[in-house]
Amino acid sequence: MSKEKQILQLRLDGFSQRRIADTLKVSRNTVARVVKACDAHPINEQELQAIDESKLHQHLFPEETQIPVMTLPDYEYIHKELLKNGVTLKLLW
Repeated sequence: MSKEKQILQLRLDGFSQRRIADTLKVSRNTVARVVKACDAHPINEQELQAIDESKLHQHLFPEETQIPVMTLPDYEYIHKELLKNGVTLKLLW
């Protein structure tokens, strides 16, 4: 079971954030972050039991899944352009 799922389960059982942090050996900031995300994106106990860890993380933190993917530059194209007269790296940049 993931830490996020455990944190939410203990929260549903009525544990305080400090006690959850002590029980699971995680920081209070981690517990507070998960609790805040759960308040922003509520999930009930039945859904919590049925959902797997990756889908739970996506449900709680949808903004993290929208991080843009960095692509590598087309080095072959850059190399061909640099071979032309008058083209500099600064000009391509």
